[in-house]
Amino acid sequence: MAAVTVPLSLLAAPPAHAADPSCDKSSKTGCITLKSLPPETSPPADPNSPLSANGPVDLQNDGSSDSNDLIGRTTGTVASNQWSFKPNPNNDGSFQISNNTPGKSGCVAMQGDGYLALSNICDANDKKQLFYAQPVTDTVADTYLIRRVEDDTCITLKGPDSARQDGKAFPMGSVTCAQGAGKGNAFAGEKWTATAAPGDGASGPTVIDMATQYALTQHNKGSGVITGSSYTITDSSKPAQLGPYKLVSTSNDKDGASPVCTNSSGATGGNMSCSMNWSQATADAISQSETLGVNLTLGPAKSPLQTAAQAGYQRTWTESQTTTETSGTSVSMDVPPGQTAWLARALALKTTAGDWAFSNEVGSTWTHHMTVSLPVEGVDNAHSVIKKCTTDSTDPACTATKPAGQ
Repeated sequence: MAAVTVPLSLLAAPPAHAADPSCDKSSKTGCITLKSLPPETSPPADPNSPLSANGPVDLQNDGSSDSNDLIGRTTGTVASNQWSFKPNPNNDGSFQISNNTPGKSGCVAMQGDGYLALSNICDANDKKQLFYAQPVTDTVADTYLIRRVEDDTCITLKGPDSARQDGKAFPMGSVTCAQGAGKGNAFAGEKWTATAAPGDGASGPTVIDMATQYALTQHNKGSGVITGSSYTITDSSKPAQLGPYKLVSTSNDKDGASPVCTNSSGATGGNMSCSMNWSQATADAISQSETLGVNLTLGPAKSPLQTAAQAGYQRTWTESQTTTETSGTSVSMDVPPGQTAWLARALALKTTAGDWAFSNEVGSTWTHHMTVSLPVEGVDNAHSVIKKCTTDSTDPACTATKPAGQ
């Protein structure tokens, strides 16, 4: 990154804050101090470069039309716990960034001119307000790349702009993440320490939880940002057990595909023989990868994440034990007069604890301890089960899967 010279008129002392932040200590990410990483050299090669910042992220707060602009300070004291990372309600690991200073509402958003500023309204559907974190390897604790959901660029300090200067500080925007930014102290302008100060009993995900959640989400969709993942089992002591029953049958007795087979004859009509096929969707066949603050349904079939999870299981059990059928044909039933029949199936699931390892395209690598549940056959003598159900069935598997209108 090229060095930038800052006019002396822009190096005044930072303004005093009228009010200290009032943050939500009940949230694990409600009270965050956000700072730029120390420069690569000490003292920095150019003290007037954005790389010299090594200070907290602040709002301009000078009463101008740009007073809600984000800036990275190089000197001065700024109140701690000024920021909040608000988890996206859709639980994909992305978050919004809000300011905890009294009187400052809204969320940080990328503006049309390429700078970050506090908007008036928080809108979780606006990708310009959505960010995600990725841990930086081999550097100061709690250091992250903070990236934009909209285009995967990295938040960074930008060169001086007289309309957006506030004391010795630099405005903030985003750039294409530098190769190698995810490791060590190089490209310091793209790295941020996010130090949380939650209260006792705080709930919700941590920053690393959200980083892992978003990595899982990205990798599950085949994003090129996550270049690799692996799952290593550390505890397989929990016995395999049946998961929830699902309606899985298909029939052709009603002018087309239907999940049921109906005997419409009267009481004297006798039983009707019915043959049904079944299929269990991939989304149902893969259970969840979860820990506190992290929860994801694996899939679609053969997604990179699903492949990594199954590879982790196959280091302990055989391929046949970690592969389950997803369809079947010609399951015969005798359906009494006036009754409707269907098939319900429950998978045998094996839950393990272990470590997910991730890497991204700019050098970050990290691990996160989690639990994973995947379908198995014969592990701990557990097998998937199909139940034959009719409308008068009292079996819980049948009452739980009873089709609508029956």
